[in-house]
Amino acid sequence: MRRIIVMGGILLVLTVIQASPVYDSIRNAIAIKPDIVLIVIVFLGFTFGSFEGIIYGFIAGFTQDIISSGVLGLNALVYLNIGFLAGLFYRKIDKSVLSTVLFVFTATAAKSILYFIVNSFTYDPAITLAFAKKQILFEIPFNTVLSPVVFLILDRLSGLLELIRGGPRQV
Repeated sequence: MRRIIVMGGILLVLTVIQASPVYDSIRNAIAIKPDIVLIVIVFLGFTFGSFEGIIYGFIAGFTQDIISSGVLGLNALVYLNIGFLAGLFYRKIDKSVLSTVLFVFTATAAKSILYFIVNSFTYDPAITLAFAKKQILFEIPFNTVLSPVVFLILDRLSGLLELIRGGPRQV
């Protein structure tokens, strides 16, 4: 339970940072806004399973829904499902570069398609097409390239936390 609270808190902070104006100014400077939260949710689902993937995905998505002015519940639904699907691969595949890249690519593409569908009902078609173009040309490739680096950092941090806590638990 303590792990869920600590990791949920860290994810909450990451989500607030990703939705902050400072992060938007970085995005405007390099023209890309990577979805670090999505990559972290995939890592947590791979590492801890579907149940915790759902919890972390919901926390991150609902926080983004509250902060943003989009459709309430859309981010929560998207990230919840990504956490669940990543958790299905818990202990079934290794966290190799190929598996992380493929899963993050697929998750980012699925997120982009769902956002495109919802935006096509709520926004002007020109805005929706510009959004889709930005997602396909920038966010999907950048998330895919960034995912092994984030996975490596998170894997090292999780190992360090286990050492600080007294070693891995025996089940």
